[in-house]
Amino acid sequence: MPRISNFNGIKIVMYYNDHNPPHFHVIYNGIYTSIEIYTGNYMKGNEPLPKQKEKDVLEWLEINKDDIIKVWDDCMENRQPKKIPPLYIGGANMVLVHKAKIVPGLKGWLLINFDDRTAKLVNINPIMTGVLEKLKDQSFFEKVFVDDELRTVSWPGELDLDPDNLYQHGIDVDQVRNLVRAVKKNDTFSNFIDQDIV
Repeated sequence: MPRISNFNGIKIVMYYNDHNPPHFHVIYNGIYTSIEIYTGNYMKGNEPLPKQKEKDVLEWLEINKDDIIKVWDDCMENRQPKKIPPLYIGGANMVLVHKAKIVPGLKGWLLINFDDRTAKLVNINPIMTGVLEKLKDQSFFEKVFVDDELRTVSWPGELDLDPDNLYQHGIDVDQVRNLVRAVKKNDTFSNFIDQDIV
């Protein structure tokens, strides 16, 4: 089951040798549904998505329809399909993850390099709830990898994170570097951090 895209908590997948009419499958928060590529309508008998998520999926479909049709054709011929860029809030394609690694000494943090050449420190701890609670286990957390299909941070069991949220909530490494230098070089600033912030 090739995963075609991933955005805003939504997974888009297709099956090899699927049935007509051309469609893709959407997985969101326990909802499994299917949408026709040419019409944007739900397949007969399928459960609808929440309105905002439906809007996101249909916007993604409109932007990428030609490529989605090609992916359908590839799946029907049992060829490895290409991945479709996710939808960024507002309709533009989001940046994707290039590399990710554990930050030594900061439990639950990752250093992530994005494909726009920015590097950010990202705190994963606040989202370690529900199915992501297993990330609290450091040995499991360290199994992080970049999914080659979705181009985002992932863990075994298809625990994929939204690259847009990672980007938006990350702290630019250059900012961190400048703060560290300021603390090291300026006693007044260092004291301010110790006394008024910490």
